[in-house]
Amino acid sequence: MDVKSDTFAPLRNVFNINRAIHAPFDGLDEMQIERKVTEFIQHTRLDDYKHYFMKAAFLAQSDEAFDGNHGDGPLGLFLSDEEEICLLEEKTNRWKQPQALWQLVALCAIGAITQGWDEAAVDGGTIS
Repeated sequence: MDVKSDTFAPLRNVFNINRAIHAPFDGLDEMQIERKVTEFIQHTRLDDYKHYFMKAAFLAQSDEAFDGNHGDGPLGLFLSDEEEICLLEEKTNRWKQPQALWQLVALCAIGAITQGWDEAAVDGGTIS
């Protein structure tokens, strides 16, 4: 048994998990993606949103799934003009988000800091 290969086995598992998170549909063809989305839709009973989930699945596989496909994307899907503008905006200006989202993030961060501060104070009080 090769000791070196066993040493890096846990790291390979982490890399596989990261790859699955980064590109969940990588290596799947159109029919496999359609089957997975259909199973998800049936499980969650979100039939009204199937076309959105289909588009999202192909974009999760590749952010270039709809590039240059004016009306002829995977499985005949296409992006509306508004969706194309939003995707382009996400690629060119990733940090442009609504002001309310930034306020929410700041508020949650302040809450987490306060909770950590309180827990540290309580823990310190019980030690002495």
